[in-house]
Amino acid sequence: MSNLAVTRYHDIDAFLKETETYLQQHEIKNTFVLITAYQIQKARKDESYYCGAVWNDKHDLIFAIVAQNNGFLFASSLSDENHSEAIGLLIGNLLEASITIKGLHGYQPVLDTLRDSIETQSSMTFVKKFATLSYELREVKWPSQAKEIAQAEPTSLRIASSTLDDRDILRQWTYNFIQDAFDDPKVITQSVDSICHDMIASKGLYFMCINGVPVSMAWKVRPLRYGTSLAYVYTPSEHRNKGYGATCVAMASEAILKDSEYITLFVDINRDPTNNLYTRVGYKYFGEAGRLILP
Repeated sequence: MSNLAVTRYHDIDAFLKETETYLQQHEIKNTFVLITAYQIQKARKDESYYCGAVWNDKHDLIFAIVAQNNGFLFASSLSDENHSEAIGLLIGNLLEASITIKGLHGYQPVLDTLRDSIETQSSMTFVKKFATLSYELREVKWPSQAKEIAQAEPTSLRIASSTLDDRDILRQWTYNFIQDAFDDPKVITQSVDSICHDMIASKGLYFMCINGVPVSMAWKVRPLRYGTSLAYVYTPSEHRNKGYGATCVAMASEAILKDSEYITLFVDINRDPTNNLYTRVGYKYFGEAGRLILP
């Protein structure tokens, strides 16, 4: 690929003005680039960050990254190609900036190409922290058991509130989810109380209840122009193996799809990719994503 031009943006507004339309055309794979850019834009703080893009001679966006100082670098993915030349050029520009990155986050195969480029051009080396399978949903497929539970009179779905009871449940469930979901819980840098605050403030934390008692939860996160994501899906041990998890996901997903074209979520790469809780309610495999960190 020839006639590539690197642009470093010193203002997040300028970066989004030029790249947002391109990134939204492949919104799912660019979720984290867009969300991080929006967070920087909303914060309006003097924090240090890097955002840059590579354009071809037709001014088509080829590759873009957003990185917060002492944080993660988030890489775009605009096609099925690696675009190794563009990645190499932009990484060279990044390395000239006075910014420190602690890890990389993106979809494959871009993630591995990004790592190789940084390791070739610097003394940094990265190790795999975790890899995930990405899934997409555009229409709920109701398993018979989940449909039966959802339609039963005792079952309801509601948004978590700031009441003491809801906060206590969220605090315990969020802590348990982190312990269950990650080999190294330290991968979550926020405190449990901070995460719970965000859950309630977002007005997107769904409780599925039986006779008014919460038995499962799912959190709507990362809202974008066309779609959003589901995270922190959790059912406590005493309510497992009853179909509540699948029912909660199906009910929450159906509610979310009233306002969104699609929902994505990430699943541990060690799960069965074709037969799991999410595929049974209609989620379809989209791609592999992951996170790499400095050891």
